[in-house]
Amino acid sequence: MNRIVEEDINQILDTDFIDWEQFRDSSFLVTGATGLLGKWLIWTMVMANVQKNLNMQLYALVRNEQKAQRYFADTNIHYIVQDITKPITLDKPIDYIIHCANITDSKLMVERPVETWKTTVLGTTYVLEFAKEKHIKSMVYLSSMEMYGVIDKPIVLEEDQGYIDLLNVRSSYPEGKRASENLCASYKSEYGIPVVIARLAQTFGAGIDSTENRVFAQFARSIIEKKDLVMHTYGEKRQSFCYISDAITGILILLLKGKSPEAYNVVNPDTYTSIREMAEMLVSVYSESGCKVVFDVPEKNIFGYAPDSKLNLSAEKIQKLGWKPTLNLEQIFDRTIKYILQNEYGENE
Repeated sequence: MNRIVEEDINQILDTDFIDWEQFRDSSFLVTGATGLLGKWLIWTMVMANVQKNLNMQLYALVRNEQKAQRYFADTNIHYIVQDITKPITLDKPIDYIIHCANITDSKLMVERPVETWKTTVLGTTYVLEFAKEKHIKSMVYLSSMEMYGVIDKPIVLEEDQGYIDLLNVRSSYPEGKRASENLCASYKSEYGIPVVIARLAQTFGAGIDSTENRVFAQFARSIIEKKDLVMHTYGEKRQSFCYISDAITGILILLLKGKSPEAYNVVNPDTYTSIREMAEMLVSVYSESGCKVVFDVPEKNIFGYAPDSKLNLSAEKIQKLGWKPTLNLEQIFDRTIKYILQNEYGENE
C-alpha cells in the first residue's frame, strides 16, 4: 500500500469519534468499490480487521473484477461482479451498506446523460431493494453537493435547495441525486429502511487514479510537471472540498450515528474557495515550479462542467455527531501531490 494512503488510514483507525466495536462480526456491502471512496472504504475496513481483529465480512460490488483485484490484492474480499443497474443477488446476510456507485466524469454526464440517470436512480433503487431484503442495520447513500443546484445563500444548510435546469442534459447528475435522495426517504417511510444521506463536497486526495481528470488532478499534475495550470472556465464557481480520509470518517459516523432518512453535508468549511483562487493558491505555494494560471475557455461547455454556483456548505449538522475534518485545502493538495509523485512518478516526495 502507498505510504501516504497507509498513514491516512491509520489516522482514520485512531479516530476517537468512531466506535469500531459496533462493527465487530458484522458484514458490509460497498457498491462502486473501485471508485475513490469505495476503495478507500474497503482499504479502511481491511486494515481495521487486521489491527482491531473485528472479524468483518466485506463484500465489494464491482463491474470489473480484475481492476478490483489490483486494488485489493491479497485481501479477503468477496466480489459481487455486476452492473449496478441490475438487481443485486447475494445469498448472504448483510448488516451495513455504503452505496458509492456513481458516474463522476462531467464529460460523461453530457455525453451519456441517460446512462448517468440510470446509474444514479435505477442503481439506488436496486440497492434499496437489496437493503429491504436483507433487513440491514444501517445504510449510507453518497449524494453530492451538486444536488443543491444554483443557490444564492452565504451558507448552505441541508434544508436549502436551489435551481436546476431540467432541460440541460448535464442536470442528469444533480437531478438524479435529488431523485435518489427522495427514494431513500420513501424507502424509509414505506419500508423502514434505515438510510442516511451524505452530501459530499468535492472529495479528493491520496489514492486518485492515474486516469483521474477532474480539475484538482489536472492542477496537481501540472504542478508536478511544471506546466501552466490551464483553465477551461473563468473559475468563478465557488465551492467547498473535503480530504478523502475526512470523508471516510464522515461516512462511518453517519453509518453509526446519522438520523434516518436525514441528509448531512460532509465538508471542511475552511476549504471554501473559487476554482480560480484554488489555482492561484497552488501557483503561489509551489512558486518554484514556475507555473502560471492561463485561460483557454471554449465557446461551448464541451467539458461538461457544472454551472457556476456558490456552495459554501455548512458542516454544523454532522459536527454535532462528533465529526471533525482535519485538512485544509493546501494540506489536501500537499498529500495529493505527494501521493501522485510516489504512485505515478516513483518518487519519495
